[in-house]
Amino acid sequence: MTLFLLLGQANSINAEPIMHWLSIILGVSTLLFLGYLVGVWSSKFDLRPRVERRLLLPESEDEARARYSAAWQKYRRLRILFLLALLGWLPFGVAVFLVFGLFHWNPYIATIIVLAWVPSISIFGWQWTNWQCPRCGQAFKWSGDLFFPKHCHYCNLPMWAESPDEKAPLSLS
Repeated sequence: MTLFLLLGQANSINAEPIMHWLSIILGVSTLLFLGYLVGVWSSKFDLRPRVERRLLLPESEDEARARYSAAWQKYRRLRILFLLALLGWLPFGVAVFLVFGLFHWNPYIATIIVLAWVPSISIFGWQWTNWQCPRCGQAFKWSGDLFFPKHCHYCNLPMWAESPDEKAPLSLS
């Protein structure tokens, strides 16, 4: 509250750039939060049909291990992309504004470039949230797992399982 009073009463200080940056940061943070809420909300309404197993053709143990390994590699990549997009937008924005300020380019274009980064956060978050379990094909994460689920909510496949026969250990919690 005192910050706004100070900024409102500052006659000798040019408060307009400070308020401009505060509004940009608040706006981008609001968009990030709304994107996260959309991802959590959409994961609650999974309308895909439930199936016991996704296997259409019999596969050998080596083929199953290769398929699971590729699926978990995709999961790791999506998780890393989401975290990089989420944590990288602020350094990216600072770098863009520094370059635009250095060359005296239009700062409104820099703002558009920085705000164009925000949808990538939502897209990567949505892809990570709706990543399909290699065993059952349903979304591995659910709304109760914020970041790191221990097993599939539908078929109980443990995280990083190498074959479809592994079962999640029973937990007391």
